[in-house]
Amino acid sequence: MSQEPSFVYYPVGTEDTLVGEFHYGSASDKDVLDPGKGIKLFLTDPPYNLGFDYGEVSDNQPEEDYHQMMEDILDACYEAADDDAHMFLIHYPQDFAKMWPRLTKKWKFHQWITWAYPANFGHSRKKWTNASRTILWLVKGNPEFYGNRVVQPYKNPWDRRIKKLIHEEGKIGTPLYNWWQVNLCKNVSKDKKEYSNQIPEELLERIVLSTTNIGDLVADPFSGTFSTSRTAMRLGRRAWGCDLNPDVIKWRPTLTDYNSESDIDEPKYDKEYPFYKFEEAGLTIGQIHKISAYLLETLSPEQIAEAPGIGIKKARELRKNLSKSDTGGQSTLIDFSNSKIESNIDDVGSPAPKISLSLTDLDEQTKSTKSSKEIREKMIQRSLNWPTGVDGSKEFTESGDQIGDIALEYGKPGKYALVDEDASNYKPMDMQPRINSKPEWKPDAWKLYAPLAELWLADQTVAKEVNSLLMKIAWCKNFKQDSNGNYVLSLTDDEINRINEIDEEFSDCFEPFTLAEIILFIESIARTDDVNQYIRNEKKVKGQSGRILYVKTTIACAKAVAEAIADSEGSQTHSLAKFINDIARSGGMISISADRLVDYVHIS
Repeated sequence: MSQEPSFVYYPVGTEDTLVGEFHYGSASDKDVLDPGKGIKLFLTDPPYNLGFDYGEVSDNQPEEDYHQMMEDILDACYEAADDDAHMFLIHYPQDFAKMWPRLTKKWKFHQWITWAYPANFGHSRKKWTNASRTILWLVKGNPEFYGNRVVQPYKNPWDRRIKKLIHEEGKIGTPLYNWWQVNLCKNVSKDKKEYSNQIPEELLERIVLSTTNIGDLVADPFSGTFSTSRTAMRLGRRAWGCDLNPDVIKWRPTLTDYNSESDIDEPKYDKEYPFYKFEEAGLTIGQIHKISAYLLETLSPEQIAEAPGIGIKKARELRKNLSKSDTGGQSTLIDFSNSKIESNIDDVGSPAPKISLSLTDLDEQTKSTKSSKEIREKMIQRSLNWPTGVDGSKEFTESGDQIGDIALEYGKPGKYALVDEDASNYKPMDMQPRINSKPEWKPDAWKLYAPLAELWLADQTVAKEVNSLLMKIAWCKNFKQDSNGNYVLSLTDDEINRINEIDEEFSDCFEPFTLAEIILFIESIARTDDVNQYIRNEKKVKGQSGRILYVKTTIACAKAVAEAIADSEGSQTHSLAKFINDIARSGGMISISADRLVDYVHIS
């Protein structure tokens, strides 16, 4: 894409009002950021110099170079700011401490805000979980602050003094504290882009509303996905942004992101408070929780399903999960020895058995590899006979491998496929897998490590179950001959039910995909590796085939990503997965010996 500046005017086709201005380059360059530009708010999340993936831009500079870069950017922003302006920087507190003299050389310290985000990652054996960052608020001059625009509900709304504020004076709440709990921008968030360290727009919005007015200029000198600019334009502000990474130009806002009819900045809550009306009616939060627990204890799944957004499937799942709950001696939500709820769970089946390997499987993995030779050879020969695409098209063939309704297909590049025959990686028989439920999804190998790493962080026991199934598939223990004599994936009903249970309980780890889709794609890449190695060297099929090595590499890399996150300062699953994949691939595939494999799988 063009690296020229882009300008967004309103109305369209005119140059009446410049509502968006976006540059490729550094804010320290006066050709990018003009002094005296009159910017009212700088709101930015700079690179943390921790080695994240920002394309061509290095995030691993010598510390002195990094600190100097930050100083240069802040100095340039100060010169471009209005006489009365705000600067909000998001970073880790220990890094602010190192750069403090540089950050406050021109800007004046105003407030230290803690942004906390609940997380299941970053756990360490040596310290408490790091699940927060600092929002450093600096100012130039004496800028206005509108703390009544984003508020939290009053505590004790049943108190007569608070009732007077609400019902007689028309106030809805009190200003926010200097600590905010806002969830990270997850992979399934509607505003999430494929980029490291994106800040949620919910957090950006409260800062923009509280420090600027409609029409004010809001700037981000480290724009990344341009979330700050997009949020500002949606709220009727003008936006300016720049970034040194040419890959992010595609995310620059356009006129469709600008709201020319933004509402007057009336007070609003910082988030939804579904229980607040009950507090106003006289209940405390503790009492509301007790009532909720009582209702969940006594209502049937059918009654629970009547609540908006629940449904009978979720209600029955809740009842089943509660029946398995064990809080280690604490009071549980429901005492399931009580016969009054037995009739409510009669229709809930027992959980599927856990997926596991035996110690014999581990001790005899070399034997398992050799015993799979005949099945693998027949699968490879069948794959080689699948039809080739014509005139650049791809003709896909059903493999017979499926989990439930999700099936795996394979194709091969056609005669005129866009492959350079002189390229070192040219493979005339290179298979092209796809899944019928996601025909356009063709992930890189590292993108399959990431969800498995998320699962490892969430529950190691369950992750080991999935690894056990992957190893059984790698050793062809789950392949049976169909009516045509072809070997196809044939999981037991218990295994399929267990996959579905895991998928439902840990859907956040896998979204926007399902566990079945991820397992099938791992199988497809493993089979492709097997075929490619067979083509290059037929003898390979007799030893540690590409199939088995790929599966072992996958589970080893997923565990390595999870362990790296556990010792890091935050969630960067995708960046770490890609990094570890690069290391694994550069050093060759990873084999796991029997004595080490026991740490990766579930043993029965």
